[in-house]
Amino acid sequence: MLDRLGRTLLAFIRKQRAYFIVAAMLKSYFQFGHHEAYLFPEFQLGNSYQVDYLLVGKSSDGYSFVFVEFEAPVGNITLAAGDIGLAIRKGLTQLADWDAWIEAHYASLVETFDKFRRHDECLPHEFVTLDKSRIHYVVVGGRRADFNDRTYRIRRKAQKERSELILHYDNLADAARNVIGEWTY
Repeated sequence: MLDRLGRTLLAFIRKQRAYFIVAAMLKSYFQFGHHEAYLFPEFQLGNSYQVDYLLVGKSSDGYSFVFVEFEAPVGNITLAAGDIGLAIRKGLTQLADWDAWIEAHYASLVETFDKFRRHDECLPHEFVTLDKSRIHYVVVGGRRADFNDRTYRIRRKAQKERSELILHYDNLADAARNVIGEWTY
């Protein structure tokens, strides 16, 4: 659940169309999106869930999908030892719920994808056939100061085992600077 600061940031991105802040994740954290990249804010998974952002990137390997959840930038992010706190745990629970929904209702997701295609084209096979190796999840919460060696170890394990990337808001700022340049703020 986003706090006021988090909602303000998402509103800023939407109002200012500063989608590069979110899209910069493709270049910094994933090996796809350099042929084509698409961003869908507030993407619906049926009537059950709303994803803050869906990123779709294409490489020589085809299309891949990144489902992004934003959590609070401040608050119960991590525990003193570096374990994941309530805010990020809520985000990770949301990712698990999305993953279960996608497995159970992929045909419904294909119908949603179909709404975004050009009428003179068919959906590429990556959009109509469930291939979990193409699906990735991101939860963003907290700030750099909230993370320590243990947190980063948990992050690496989540990414390796479940295709879940845990980022802090400073990671987003770094990624955006890498894409558009240092002199942007």
